[in-house]
Amino acid sequence: KIAYEKAEADFRAKYPDWSSKASSEDDDAAATGPSKRKKDKNAPKGKKSAYAYFSSEYRRKIKEEEPNLTFGEASKKVSAAWKSLSKEEREPYNTQAAADRLRHE
Repeated sequence: KIAYEKAEADFRAKYPDWSSKASSEDDDAAATGPSKRKKDKNAPKGKKSAYAYFSSEYRRKIKEEEPNLTFGEASKKVSAAWKSLSKEEREPYNTQAAADRLRHE
């Protein structure tokens, strides 16, 4: 504690104008944060992967069967189902993703 008090005293001696409360000008800057670039609402959406197409479809089915399922539990089931699919079963989702990649380009 003594070391802390000494460090504080040294700091206050070095910076006498420093106060524990920021000025109202600083508060305004801190509240808004750094300026962010505005997102264009008309910009095209990003491309979706085959997993994203499968996930949106399968998640709907799971939620109908088990409406009380949390998001995390549903995600685990979707992931496990995706991993168990064969190449042939994944093909429709891969086709949708390929079409979406073309749309995005």
